[in-house]
Amino acid sequence: MLLVYVGYTYVVSPYLQQRAQLMTDIKVAQDQYKAELRLLENRGKVATEWKALLAGTLQTTSSDAGSKTQDALYDWAGPAGFDLQGVGTPSALQVGDFQHAHMKVQGVGSESNVARWLWAIENSKYPLKIDDVLITPRKEGTDDLAVQVGLTALVFAPPAAKSRPDAARSAATGEVK
Repeated sequence: MLLVYVGYTYVVSPYLQQRAQLMTDIKVAQDQYKAELRLLENRGKVATEWKALLAGTLQTTSSDAGSKTQDALYDWAGPAGFDLQGVGTPSALQVGDFQHAHMKVQGVGSESNVARWLWAIENSKYPLKIDDVLITPRKEGTDDLAVQVGLTALVFAPPAAKSRPDAARSAATGEVK
């Protein structure tokens, strides 16, 4: 009986524990392998979409992003009937290879005008995010609203390539110039 206990304690039990750990490690490695295969399979599609983003709406400097965003905000305000009264200068915060260019926007309009304008921002092709919205009536009991919106535009600006916009595009596409 003592031989069985010693055999189980020093041979079988450690074997079963190590086997369970190996099975867990194999499962984790297989899941990681599958995720990496999906990444490789999507590489071509993502590269094409990334090049299109860089060629179109994703800017490489915060000043470009600010001016294009400002133009777009005014373009969306007109058809929505929203009176855009001011767009603040973007302040950029570096986060990895990207900058978050935050700006404040003020305007006035009715509830439906504001809704159409905000909908245009949310559904635009530009990488914009509405951070905060403050809506107050200009006069109580009327549908005349003052709106302040905090927006963030995403800017691709790797730290090493910030000085040359073409270098940022090359870094993203893998091209060598």
